[in-house]
Amino acid sequence: PSTATFFRRKIIDQGQFLDTSYKVCMDWEYYLRLVRAGFKFGYVPEALAGFRWHSSNTSMVHIGRGYEEGVRLQREHIELRGMSSLLGHNWTLPLLRRWYQFQRVIKRLATHGRLF
Repeated sequence: PSTATFFRRKIIDQGQFLDTSYKVCMDWEYYLRLVRAGFKFGYVPEALAGFRWHSSNTSMVHIGRGYEEGVRLQREHIELRGMSSLLGHNWTLPLLRRWYQFQRVIKRLATHGRLF
């Protein structure tokens, strides 16, 4: 989660900034762009920060926009990775999104033994 993400200064020094055209999926877009730029991520299996879900969270208030941004982001990433043939089916993006969510749940369970 973005609440517990740390970056090396060279990322900023190389001009890698957040894309503010994304309002709900800004962090996800940033991470995908950094991966495409060749940056590596590490994982610390400890809780470093907390995130509270409540009715006025941007993700909750703009749930429709979040879905639209997510689909746009997936489509862009797939095209930039040269895998446009995946986009020929209506079921591809929703399936990939579910697979990503499933992986997150499994990782959380394996690491912390709980979902929240």
